[in-house]
Amino acid sequence: MSQVDIFDLDGTLLDSADVWKDIDERFLHKRGLELPADYARAVSVMHLREAAEYTIARFLLNEDPRDVMEEWRQMAFDAYAAVVPMKTGALEFLTARRKAGQRMAVATALVRELAEAALRHHGILDWFETVVCADEVGAGKSSPAVYLATAERLEVSPAVCTVYEDTLGGVRSAKAAGMYTVALEDKGSLADRDLIRREADEYWPVFKV
Repeated sequence: MSQVDIFDLDGTLLDSADVWKDIDERFLHKRGLELPADYARAVSVMHLREAAEYTIARFLLNEDPRDVMEEWRQMAFDAYAAVVPMKTGALEFLTARRKAGQRMAVATALVRELAEAALRHHGILDWFETVVCADEVGAGKSSPAVYLATAERLEVSPAVCTVYEDTLGGVRSAKAAGMYTVALEDKGSLADRDLIRREADEYWPVFKV
């Protein structure tokens, strides 16, 4: 057992792909645009501001990133606070780890408001020693910064951390941070499944309970 388990949220602990697909479709439809097939994959490792800036640039929108972020937050909050389910086996896995005395933390590309709303909704917010949000460390999941910041807050070496992730970018960044990686299958990352299987230390179709 590693000294610390670090969990991603979207696509790993939370089954949120459909929520963001709906938000993306409604956001773009409001502007007369269609949702490209590669959009979700492109933004999956970005924190919210990065995603807003990317979206504005990609679709040539004359909008402020702060306004885009606020619109997304308003659209997402109710879902994260009351609707978004956990992935199959995730709650049981966390329960077992907690009973075993495992130290646990969250490292997420979600903004704190949404991350804490989801964890609070499922009654597990206080199960984690810290929740580190990528926007608060100034880099998305394509950078190891959020994982390194999590290890620093917990006062442990990256070498004793196991990261649970669903995206190829997340796995690569956790590996770059010097951490052991367990990849969880998610429908939002199926296009990268072969690469994820090859690059992660372990690949799980669902949480092993």
